[in-house]
Amino acid sequence: MLRNSRAILTGVGLGIGLMYFMDPERGRRRRALVRDKVVHTARVSTDGLGAVCRDLSHRTAGFISRARGVLRRRPVDDDVLVERVRAKLGRLVLHPHSIEVKASDGYVHLRGPILQSDVSRLIHGVNRVPGVRNVINALDVHTTAGSTSALQGAGSRHRS
Repeated sequence: MLRNSRAILTGVGLGIGLMYFMDPERGRRRRALVRDKVVHTARVSTDGLGAVCRDLSHRTAGFISRARGVLRRRPVDDDVLVERVRAKLGRLVLHPHSIEVKASDGYVHLRGPILQSDVSRLIHGVNRVPGVRNVINALDVHTTAGSTSALQGAGSRHRS
């Protein structure tokens, strides 16, 4: 009895579907809408799949580059190291323009006025830059901006 009920319901469902799509007045429009939705979904899925594949390949390339860097610990050129640290400064402190960066054989020298609230974040962040062996802290630490011109203004820290 259950099989007969299932067969009857399947037949009724197919009949309703055929009637809906084969309607002489509105069937053509309904079929076109369904076709358009299927084509759109296929296109969006293909675009999304392409984006996922590109993202995955970029992440894989980045992982491989990082792994190579860890395995091939070569000394970094001082100019490259300075630029790496300068690029990181804006994410670490409120007034990155006030800090002077020099490098020598992996030792990074930091000099200039800085707010006390930024010091530990700066030292920790610079130590994490690839190629840095040690950070030499020659910073002029201030509790408030006071009259130090380099520390004036709201400043902005970019998110990493």
